[in-house]
Amino acid sequence: MTLDNQHWERISAYLSGDLSQEERNAFESWLQDSDSNQHLFREARIVWESSRLKLQLKDPATEEELLKLFTRIKSAQQPGARIIPLFKNSTLLRIAASLAFVTVAAYFYWTLRQDPETVIASGDEVLTLYLPDSSRVWLNTNSSLSYTSDFTKEKRSVTLKGEGYFQVKRDTVHAFEVITPATTAVVLGTSFNVKDADSTTTLTVAEGKVRFAARDASAQDKDIVVTPREQATFHHHKKAMDKSRSRDMKFAAWRKYKNPLYEKEVQNSALYLSTKYTWRKNQINQSVIEGTIHNTALLATYKDIVLYVTYSQPGGQQKTSRLVIGEAVRPGQTIDYRRRLLDIFTDTNVLHVKIESAEVETGDQY
Repeated sequence: MTLDNQHWERISAYLSGDLSQEERNAFESWLQDSDSNQHLFREARIVWESSRLKLQLKDPATEEELLKLFTRIKSAQQPGARIIPLFKNSTLLRIAASLAFVTVAAYFYWTLRQDPETVIASGDEVLTLYLPDSSRVWLNTNSSLSYTSDFTKEKRSVTLKGEGYFQVKRDTVHAFEVITPATTAVVLGTSFNVKDADSTTTLTVAEGKVRFAARDASAQDKDIVVTPREQATFHHHKKAMDKSRSRDMKFAAWRKYKNPLYEKEVQNSALYLSTKYTWRKNQINQSVIEGTIHNTALLATYKDIVLYVTYSQPGGQQKTSRLVIGEAVRPGQTIDYRRRLLDIFTDTNVLHVKIESAEVETGDQY
């Protein structure tokens, strides 16, 4: 059974909700009459849902020719229209018509099935985002990133314009690929920076290994491996690649400028630091606190962390103390600490610790 105009009008009216209740009941009764009706409905629904995507024909001439073809078909369907056979042999005519139909149908089918593209632009502020696989990306100002809906099916591929820093979630099955107009970078799971400029594209690796290549087949160096604290630069005009040790360990410091999230981390350190602890009395009746501090910030490294301690004895007055942890804790890192209170003459039985404040380390690497 083919999808003629009558069936299409009935199905489209049903899908768009334009039928009355009586008409809907009649349609659903027709739907249950045979498997072929249900199959026809499923095929039509696919076309209906796909048609919501914007159809873009890359070749204007192709679009023009298709419109001409549809106009001729419509004219031929008018009453009294004269149909002139293209071939005297009806078999050849049927073959040619079938080929034309398959070609046009395939063109629209694959055009409509093209994966919608997600495009993310940073504007005049640094943007932090997460990809569908939970990989984290920072986009520098006036940069953009795009990917299609099949992102995790075979290869995790993104297209970058401008500059971006990537923290890639490890996946040994699906490689991660960053495409710029001139280069590609492929990894499994690592952290690196890619900067696409007018005449060069530079890759700097913070962790792991990245395979870096020119997209131009005529380039002299087509594929190199870049390791931590190394950078590779592809020169667009020379079509040549060079690799060296990275002397600038603040190559990704741009993530902290014009970044609202980083400013929040600087001004609200206590929101991004947490502590877990235990405490006990030692042999000289002194309270010993042992615990960990975890940093959940994305960029801020904290130091000189102030612990606010409250403690008391049964029925006694509450006392407070402040303890300073000088060790720096980087984003995502956890450190251990151990401190003692001057409560030898206090029979402490209640003790609480919370993080009061911290300083932001400004000289940390990338």
